[in-house]
This record gives sequence, structure tokens and C-alpha cells, in this order.
Amino acid sequence: MPGQVVKIRPVENVKVIAREHHTEMFFHFLGIFNEFALVVACIFFFEFMPIKIYITGIFMWIIGCLVGVVVSCYHMWEYMAARTRYKGEVRHEMVELVLYMFSHLTFVIGCVLFLPWFYKTQTELMVGHAMGTWCWIWGSVALVIAGHWNAIGFIEVATKLPQCRRTVLIRRFASVALTCTAVGAALFMAGSFLFRPGFKNQCESPEAFIRIKAAAEGRMNKSPFSYMVQPDLLADSFLGNLRHLRARPEPRSKAKSSTLSGRHSPLQKKQHSIEPDGDAIDNRMGEEVEGDPGDYKLNPFCVSIIEQGTLLYLIGCVAFLTHSILSTACSVLLHRIRLEDAQVAYADAYRRSSSKLKGDVEDLIAGKGPQSMSQPALATQVVD
Repeated sequence: MPGQVVKIRPVENVKVIAREHHTEMFFHFLGIFNEFALVVACIFFFEFMPIKIYITGIFMWIIGCLVGVVVSCYHMWEYMAARTRYKGEVRHEMVELVLYMFSHLTFVIGCVLFLPWFYKTQTELMVGHAMGTWCWIWGSVALVIAGHWNAIGFIEVATKLPQCRRTVLIRRFASVALTCTAVGAALFMAGSFLFRPGFKNQCESPEAFIRIKAAAEGRMNKSPFSYMVQPDLLADSFLGNLRHLRARPEPRSKAKSSTLSGRHSPLQKKQHSIEPDGDAIDNRMGEEVEGDPGDYKLNPFCVSIIEQGTLLYLIGCVAFLTHSILSTACSVLLHRIRLEDAQVAYADAYRRSSSKLKGDVEDLIAGKGPQSMSQPALATQVVD
């Protein structure tokens, strides 16, 4: 998640290590490394990963969010220094930075609530996961609002930049970075809602099979090419190999309950498949459900809600990684512009001082006396 705004204004470098510009680049590359670590952590959240890898991913998220807080604090420091130097000419960035910091802190709390060591009963586990998910939701809302304010401020500053090749490239990079921020924040919000426990899914019910097959047949009957394909054959190929999935489900009394130490433990499968009273609900990934022995089960169509949420988080982290890379590129280009401006200013000052010194020497030789310097100073410069 980003810990800084996309800015195209002059940066007031705050010296922390070595030189000022080195400090700025250090925090930029720290942000890139942090976003890459969050991408890896999202991969660790998938259900095919062992429980130890899953917990490692949670700790990587906690550390990454804390690093994001540190990066946000540095950019707050830099913003206040720039605000003091330019005396109100710099736009307000504190709102975005505070929102980014709030987002990181709420994600830290949510990740801590997802650790399995704090819960002894299924009810506590479900309540803790629900609270952690809501922390992620509100953190995602903060990301969306921060990206919106950042875009408004970007438009305000972009109109003040001079027109040249590098500034046009900077504006393009910054625009793409803002787009990545908006996309990542939206995906985080959608993925956070998918992590909420207690979603009821009727995917495996016999009625769902009938509805899907009927819809497939209805589409084929309306198609102008329906005379070319038999609807039954198309439905069977569309639904996959369902005929071999006939099974006689176990009675409800003999079904295995989902416990903390059982085979379908939510701590191992990361599935929110428990109710407050402790009874297991129908598993969404192909477990047997109540019904007649001849009912079909839609295993090929049943997807894990947690897997889908993790996938959205993974894509969002990739978008935020792109944001960090483009922000670093903007800072490098701005630094080069500052160096070129400084070199041009130095060359102009050198030419002015050289021409003035030459005129004073000519006046001294002509016996008119120096016009712009004292005799000791002139003698010193002539000797040098």
C-alpha cells in the first residue's frame, strides 16, 4: 500500500542519512521493496499454502504496514519542511498522508486479529475474523479517499509546471501512478468484503444445477445457431464432467463438524465455514450436501470466496507496486530538472561575475577606477 502521495512539486529534502537526495531515494526504494514483500505475502494467503506459510504471510503484512507508517511519517516531515520554505505555495498534502497512515494502522490491527493464537472457541474465531475484516474495509476506504484527494491536488500542481519534455513525461508517469492507486484501492475494498465470515453460498444445491442448466438451454434456444448444437450436449460440456460426481451424501447427523483441530479447520483452510453456535455449515468447496442420491453437485462452478478475495488483494498489491516504481521515476526526473536548473543558474552567475570583473579591470587600466568593487578585493581577484 502506498505511504506517500504522487507529487510533482519541488521536494524539500530532509537530511537523515548521508546527503539529502540519498535520503529521498532511500525511502522511495524502501517503499518499492515493501510493496514487493506485500505481493509475496498475498501469495502466501492462498489456501493451498501450509498453515506456517499462511502465518508468515500475516507477519509480512504486519511488518509491511508498519514500514508504510514510517514512510508516511517521513513524507509528512518533508511536506512540513516544504510548506515552511515555500510559504503557502505548496498545496496541502497532510490529508492524504494522514489517510495513508490510518490505512496502514488499521491493516495492522486487522492482520493481528487474523492470527489464530488468540482464539479458543469457534465463536471467538469468527468474531475476531469479522472485526479484522472490518478493519481492512475501513483501511481500504481510507485508501480510496486518499487517492481521490491526491488526484485533485495533482491537477492543481500540474498546471503550474513549465512545458518541456521531462515535465510532460513526469505528468504521464504521475497520471499512471494515480490510476494504479485508484485501481488498487478499489480492489482492496472489494477483496476486504469477501473476507467477511458467514457468506451463504447455494452453489452446490440441486436447484442451482437446474437453474444453470436451464439458463444454458434457454440461451441456446434463442441463439440463431441453435440448430447446429444439441442443448443437452452443450450444457453437459459447459458444466464440465458432472455425471461422475453423483454421490450419496451422508446423513446430517453423521457429517463431520468443523472444529479448530479438525480436517476442515478454518485455521488450516482459512475458510469462514463456522456459525456462532459452533455447527458446521455446508462447505463451499465440494463437500457433500443434503439431497437425493441422484443430485448433481456443481464442484466445477463452486469457487472459494476467500481465494477470490486473496486474488483481488494480490492484483491490488501489484498495482501499488507499480505506483511506487512510477513515483520513484518521477522523483528521479524532478531531481535531474533541479540539477539542470542549478547548473544553468550557476553558469549565468559565473558569466555575469566574469563580465563584471573584466569591466572593472579595464576601468582600472584606463585609470577610471573600479565601478563595482573595492581596491583590495579587486587586487585579490587579479592576483588569483
